[in-house]
Amino acid sequence: MRVRVSWSLASRTVAAFRFSPAMYSFAFTAQLPASLLAALLSFSWCAFFWNAVLWKAIRWSTLSWKLMPWRTVPWKAEPWRAVPLRVVPWRAVSWRAAPGKTVLWMSVFGAVIWATGTTLTAAHASGANATEANVTETNKAGTIENSVRHGEQWQANGHSQADGYSYDSPIARFQIPHIRVASWNLQWLSSLSPAELRKSYPDVPRRTLPTRHAADFRVLAAWAEKLNTDVLAFQEVADSKALDKLLGEGRFHYVFSDRQAISGASNRHRPWPQFVGFALRKGLDFQRHPDLTALDLLGRHTLRYGVDISLMEGGKPVLRLLAVHLKSGCSFSQKKTPNKQGKPQKKANRKACHQLFRQQQILEQWAEERAREPVPFIILGDFNRRLSAENDRFWQQLNDGQPAELALNRAGYPSHSQCPSRFYDRNKKRWVTRTFPHFIDHIVLDRRAALLMQTDSFREVVPEAHWLPDYQLSDHCPVQITIRLNALNHP
Repeated sequence: MRVRVSWSLASRTVAAFRFSPAMYSFAFTAQLPASLLAALLSFSWCAFFWNAVLWKAIRWSTLSWKLMPWRTVPWKAEPWRAVPLRVVPWRAVSWRAAPGKTVLWMSVFGAVIWATGTTLTAAHASGANATEANVTETNKAGTIENSVRHGEQWQANGHSQADGYSYDSPIARFQIPHIRVASWNLQWLSSLSPAELRKSYPDVPRRTLPTRHAADFRVLAAWAEKLNTDVLAFQEVADSKALDKLLGEGRFHYVFSDRQAISGASNRHRPWPQFVGFALRKGLDFQRHPDLTALDLLGRHTLRYGVDISLMEGGKPVLRLLAVHLKSGCSFSQKKTPNKQGKPQKKANRKACHQLFRQQQILEQWAEERAREPVPFIILGDFNRRLSAENDRFWQQLNDGQPAELALNRAGYPSHSQCPSRFYDRNKKRWVTRTFPHFIDHIVLDRRAALLMQTDSFREVVPEAHWLPDYQLSDHCPVQITIRLNALNHP
């Protein structure tokens, strides 16, 4: 038995590509140029011509069922093959009888595709011209300063249209209405694996190192996208590659404490890779000051430095920022005070408290020096202390009213933390999740900076509930405020 074969396996592959809606959908979505669309159409027409004319003209059109048995499917399995001529007459029209019909059909199809592509391309060009015109008008309306230290104009990334400017419009530095400033402890954030960290730093406690994979970094990046900040004071970050995974490569300029350079040396007092610093959105002009190394009380690089910068405009400082990560182990009062059940609380580590209060004196001295200057300042970071607790001694000594012009404010006070923290419980010997009501991450503003803070702008950005059981994130939540830069009175 012999059957007439009208399509081969190869021709079916060509036809599938030719008629694939996904192919043309991709071409329009990607907004390909007209020349490339013409090439696609030419290929389609050639494929059709090959399939409908040349392929049928060769002897392979009468292949035996022994070579291609799948072509002998009976009409009972595929009854549409037995549709009579009267119902579907065009099925009986061969290319020999009406070759022009084939060419005409393909020409109509090509014309429709070409017209659609031309229309989409013209619409895209019209939109781009409109956007360019809007940007030009924006530049004419405001003064664009070109003294950005790092050679880029401020891009208003991450701000809403309601703020009064476009996402894509270049805006002069500090002519935007506000800037978002945040602090976040990222809990041993490193581009190295835990095994590599332990090899490089054998004295690091193994239990404290989170094992992060690519999926964990993706969720951390989503968390950072929720934060959407312009200036981030970070803590416990090992290197810039880890920050790139979190914030996006090329979007921020990083300023690490000088302890990071010391960490690369081989010495007896090599610090752990937990560094303090800033991530500033590209385009912000800033000046770096020497690190506050006095916070490392013994000078052995075991305690973290403070990172000190100033945001600049026109070559003048407009806002001073100090990022800190103070000594842990003394988060509450040093005295034994009864809890709600009348039982004495566990006494904080005396050595840790002694070191923390020495750091408080250094911070107070730094704040007093800044109070004599005409520039407002903010101290932000992980204080490892519950400053919002009633009659907290650390806060009382830091904000003692001396000198008279120094008055400090805690952003968000007296609100409570809603951050779910996942940590390893040594007693239960398993990971647990709980919420601590008191903040230990703080943003402290002097009187002048507090006047610039947008009302009710303090927020704590908590993770999604379904993230915690499945991903290694951070045991801290970022805190953020908004500073109204357009309210600055320049000296």
